[in-house]
Amino acid sequence: MTQETLRSEVKVMISDLLEIGDFGDNDHFIRDLRADSMLLEELVVRIEKRYKVKFPNAELRNMRTLNDVVRVLSGLTGAAS
Repeated sequence: MTQETLRSEVKVMISDLLEIGDFGDNDHFIRDLRADSMLLEELVVRIEKRYKVKFPNAELRNMRTLNDVVRVLSGLTGAAS
């Protein structure tokens, strides 16, 4: 799986969960997309289940944008650039 495939799939998951249309890869989940902590927790659970990974707690605080999520997820899944 490539990073672009991950990016596309996760972007759809975020759009569906937050019930929004298109958004930028660097849009901040809380500040720009108006997500709350419960929605973000649900997003993490969905991603972990879909890709069979577990995000390290230390990384969760730093995952604020789609690019952040893809960066961490790529490392966990071994996705190619």
